[in-house]
Order: sequence, then C-alpha cells, then structure tokens
Amino acid sequence: MGNHRIRVKSLYIPLVLAAISSWKGNRLYLALDTTVLWNRYCMIHLSIVCCGRAVPLLWRVLDPPSATVAVNTYKPMLRDAQRLLKDYPDVMLLADRGFANHGWLSWRQVSGWHYCLRLPGDVLVHGVRRHPIEVKYLWPAKGEAILYDQVGLWTDGIYRCNLVLARVTG
Repeated sequence: MGNHRIRVKSLYIPLVLAAISSWKGNRLYLALDTTVLWNRYCMIHLSIVCCGRAVPLLWRVLDPPSATVAVNTYKPMLRDAQRLLKDYPDVMLLADRGFANHGWLSWRQVSGWHYCLRLPGDVLVHGVRRHPIEVKYLWPAKGEAILYDQVGLWTDGIYRCNLVLARVTG
C-alpha cells in the first residue's frame, strides 16, 4: 500500500481482535512462520489458527531473502502479540523448525505460552540415561508413533520437553 496516511495495523488488528473476542475461554492457537517472497523478501508472520486456516495477526517484512531469522528480529513481534493477547490465558504457539533455538525457547518460558515446535533431524536430544542422539535416529517404524518424555534439547539439555515422533504410512 502506497498511502502513508493509512496505518494498516491500526485498522486491521482491532478487527482481528474483535473477531476472536468470544474465544477468551478457549485455547488460542498461533502459528509463527516465515515465507520468502520473490527470492527477495522474507516475511515473518504470526497468525491465529482458525478452522484450519492461518489468519495473520502480526507480520514483518525483511529485505534479506533468507527464511532463517535471528531471534532478536522477531522477538518484538512476539512481545506485541503477548500484549495484544493478554486477556487470553491459554495460548499455544506453533512454530516451524527454523525457530528451534535457545532464544525462542527462553522467550517462550517467560511468556507462559504453551508451544509445539518442529525440530530438524540434526537436533541433539537426550534423556536421563542416554548420551545425546540426533532426532533423525529416533523415528519409529511406518504407521507408528512414539513419545519420549522429558528429553533435553541440544547438547546442554537445558530445555526439556516431550518429543513425539510419528511416521505415517503411504
């Protein structure tokens, strides 16, 4: 939009918040993702998940065309979302493997939000009695799923989580 007198977010965000105002007693799902546009721009977007669709809430467009973005680049957007959604006590943040890092999980712990995070296959995890192993070596057989309870993430194991792996048939 080329009209600098129109503030898109000041018009759009109140509409989205009004649309979800009756959801305050339910879990709110947010999706954090990146999209590379025309091999020139990277758009970071935080969307509300509704009926299988992602409705953008906040976004930021960057000039470097890489989908890998530093935590400090999108952390202000997460803080804005936390402020906007302060009346929603049960928020689940879904994020893709590009956000799997210490900084993101550190922020997530402070926020109090729940999370579901896809991990790359080369991420090291370890349990109580096990040496670190890459996620890709833990996959179950086709048609099976497995839960690893309270595994430590990365070499230091500071962040503990439940890891669910499933392999679909077909």
